[in-house]
Amino acid sequence: MSKKVLVAPLNWGLGHATRVIPIIDCLYKNNFSVIIAADGNALRFLQKEFPHLPSFRLPDVNIRYSKKHVFLKIFLQTPKIFLHRFIEHFKLKSMLKRHPVDLIISDNRFGVWHKKTYNIFISHQLKLKLPKSISFLSFVYPIFLQRFLNPFDECWVPDFAGKQNFSGELSHHISPFSSIQYIGVLSRFNRYLTSQKMDKRYDVLFIFSGPEPQRTIFEKLIANQMKGKKYRVAIVRGIEQKEKLECTGQVFGIVNAEPLYDLIKQSGFVVCRAGYSSIMDLYVTQSQAILIPTPGQTEQEYLADYLKQKKYFYSVSQQSFNLDKSLEQAINFAPPVYNAEKNRLEEVVNSLKLKLQE
Repeated sequence: MSKKVLVAPLNWGLGHATRVIPIIDCLYKNNFSVIIAADGNALRFLQKEFPHLPSFRLPDVNIRYSKKHVFLKIFLQTPKIFLHRFIEHFKLKSMLKRHPVDLIISDNRFGVWHKKTYNIFISHQLKLKLPKSISFLSFVYPIFLQRFLNPFDECWVPDFAGKQNFSGELSHHISPFSSIQYIGVLSRFNRYLTSQKMDKRYDVLFIFSGPEPQRTIFEKLIANQMKGKKYRVAIVRGIEQKEKLECTGQVFGIVNAEPLYDLIKQSGFVVCRAGYSSIMDLYVTQSQAILIPTPGQTEQEYLADYLKQKKYFYSVSQQSFNLDKSLEQAINFAPPVYNAEKNRLEEVVNSLKLKLQE
């Protein structure tokens, strides 16, 4: 009899939802019965990707963002985040009375665990990057993290353990949790990888994502910079196109995984946010890119700078972004050669079978 597993990603952007796609694929391939629990756009996205799998709404914490002082805005909502950990835990317990499972895989949802199941937590951020003005508070996060991770049997980090890693200090050289497993890079595009080369139809692909209002600010910045330019351009807005975008190039609203993969492979450069899931996608597709971190999101600012120093991807702040100059610089950057054999997802999923049989 197959073991039942609940997969529950966080609904902060689509990054957490996209990176559980290869996990669900691997679980399904290994005869696990998968149930999806998510909220908002993450739930709708996964329901489209896996229409044959049962899914449930498990309410997520609603974080508000602002044009300025983004980190401070999030920091002030910390009590709300902590409270929601207990709320989602009790809602999960109620759901599991009707739909019991053997295994829970939680992507950054601290309250999604159960004492009668085997529990796995997924995160690439086991260390918090704080603004310099409050960096003296950095000692607090490991204390809370250790406590919040206690109910989990394992912590999966979607990265490589060695020097050729993508998350740097965010998930390396730390010891808040003993059962850390580095499972390799997770990308929704693993499904579509092919040795067949695609013609470059576009010079630049712009992908707009992340929370408002910064998504719209970034979109307007690009639209203004494209005036009078002759680049072959494709734009993925990441939203339903209720209002027309006045910009040269081919414009798309929301694009599913396979056509997005084609767009990326058909583009000379990708310009996007420095979200971790986007970075993993760029590595798997072997794309040259320009990373523009969301202002005030210290995690993205760190990742952009870290990968720039490693010469993987060029990056620049949104305030300083100039398309012509950035393209001149980005040609000197490229991700390391993709090696699927370094990924350990299949290995750790197979080990789960043995653990659940004990």
